[in-house]
Amino acid sequence: MSILLESDRFESPQNHLNELSLRVTIVFLFVAGLTVAWSLGVDRILERLIAHLQPCQGPCMNVYDPAQWSAVRWSTALMLGYLSSLPLILHHLHRFCKPGLLDSEYRFFKRWTAWTAIATLLVTYAIVVKFLPAVYTYGFEQHQAAGLVAQYNTVHVVMLAVYLVWITWIFTATMVLLATGGKLGIITASTANWFRLRIYGLGVLLIVATLPEHAASLGLPLVASYLVLNEVVGNRWFNLSAAVEGEAKPKFDREGRRRKFAVVDCACLGANEHHGIAATNGCTVLRLTGLCASQHEQESALEHIIRNGITDMVITGCNGQPFPDAFVENLGRLRTEYHGLDLMRLRSHRVGTPHPRLDNDLAMASMYADVLGGSTDRWLEEAIERHGVIPDELAQLNRPLEGWNSFENTYVAFVDSP
Repeated sequence: MSILLESDRFESPQNHLNELSLRVTIVFLFVAGLTVAWSLGVDRILERLIAHLQPCQGPCMNVYDPAQWSAVRWSTALMLGYLSSLPLILHHLHRFCKPGLLDSEYRFFKRWTAWTAIATLLVTYAIVVKFLPAVYTYGFEQHQAAGLVAQYNTVHVVMLAVYLVWITWIFTATMVLLATGGKLGIITASTANWFRLRIYGLGVLLIVATLPEHAASLGLPLVASYLVLNEVVGNRWFNLSAAVEGEAKPKFDREGRRRKFAVVDCACLGANEHHGIAATNGCTVLRLTGLCASQHEQESALEHIIRNGITDMVITGCNGQPFPDAFVENLGRLRTEYHGLDLMRLRSHRVGTPHPRLDNDLAMASMYADVLGGSTDRWLEEAIERHGVIPDELAQLNRPLEGWNSFENTYVAFVDSP
């Protein structure tokens, strides 16, 4: 399911694949080149790292397997090459992803990647410089207290540091994503399960797939810690209602299909006198100024539909005919039907309507009768009863009036009462 905004250009899937291949190739060659460059001086870096991590004085660090030490050298050079290439990686990542994201999603993506890059660098420094030396020193003191002569495998010491940094990156990236998405209103109760499935699934896969063979017993504790910690961080936003009015509760039509309605209360650039009163139970309400004239508002409406799983969009002011073709096409791509209450046309028949909220509810009742099925009279009677209208106050209009939408034959006009 995809949409094409007015600012987008149509590209075939092959063009996207070609662009992806080009950008991945550029990044790969750049990382590979920096990895080779770092490999020339990685021995001195590892020497300083080992001296910093070594908890004892004198020769207590040994290399028992030279082949593994070679793997450590190249793993360290690769990690340094990746960190050095981070600005280029972020540049190509942003350029490639921007055409496929809404404005709010792109802002979220930029902030997440920027804060994640900063956080991972800080976390790496804290682990390597502060945390691990303290842990190794504490362990060495425990060995001395037990009367043991400590001899450490240098490969395991360095690989533990590298793997701990990698695992911390996964934890940090996920927590920053949850916090950023929550602050920007991307993650709410309606999108929580979507994010859980994809974020947690990818995170758990990375943890399990990169777990060293000699640390296989840590797999389950790491996965459990990852899930619990992120649930604690994201719980604040996972239970937060979306920043819109109302809730789209499922309704079922005559064929048993599940429908969710969103009311787009459009001011129609000031021409819709009914604007601001469309508060309907069981629907979300999105208030806009001029949907047909604003590309930004069209993107907001599409984003609202995507996030809340809307199947039917109801526009209050017009009947939907002024919608741009691109917007109508995107609604079709999302499999969302649109319905117009055409309340702005009603204004030409009844200037200064004394009961705008009842006008809105009767129009919604007529729309529900058409979409969901059932007797039109029943839907209209329920709307009238909710407003406590007494039958004596009503005058039935049985003659059809062009432009009064589908409820013209049953629409009621109020007799002014004191």
